[in-house]
Amino acid sequence: MPPSSSHLVQVMDTAPDVLLSVVGGVLADTFVRRRLLIVVQGFLVIVGAALTGLTLANEMPPALLLTFTFLLGALGVGGIAGAFLLPSLRARLNTTGLMVLASLVYAVALMSAGVVRNTAAVLVVIVPAGIAWVAVLSSVNAELKLFLPAWVRGRALSVYQTVLFGAQAFGALLAGFIAGAIGLGPTLFIAAAALVAGTAATR
Repeated sequence: MPPSSSHLVQVMDTAPDVLLSVVGGVLADTFVRRRLLIVVQGFLVIVGAALTGLTLANEMPPALLLTFTFLLGALGVGGIAGAFLLPSLRARLNTTGLMVLASLVYAVALMSAGVVRNTAAVLVVIVPAGIAWVAVLSSVNAELKLFLPAWVRGRALSVYQTVLFGAQAFGALLAGFIAGAIGLGPTLFIAAAALVAGTAATR
């Protein structure tokens, strides 16, 4: 799938989070969360079965599924590694320092992915990005949960999720158009430069 169209996959992936996060936050503050989670997980089972059916019906190209599976799998491996590394990192760095370090690691991973052409090498590069991803998300989530009062926590976190995934959807759309014009490698370099610039503004 060319870069000019693959960005739509990311947009469609994050669209439900953008559209339904606030609704989910209200539900989380209204109903018993354990029962709500059971209902949501049951719905996910149905969605998974539907995707399986589409794949068996040859409506979803196996090559595309395998590509995204391996890419997300590499990110997931990094996330698991990050879960083991975070306690030692937090013992040495405060939240701001950890966020800065994770952002720089992610920027280096982006630039490296823009340079390498071997698929296996790209998967290796994505692993540190997964570590950085988990470091940032866990730090922000923890700070928000400590800061927000319990009675409004679900709704406030839903607004945060809407902004987070909305930025991902918009960023994927923008990156797709840029990659279609100048290529994937330069686009990743631009994204890395933007990330470094944002990190430099952190105090």
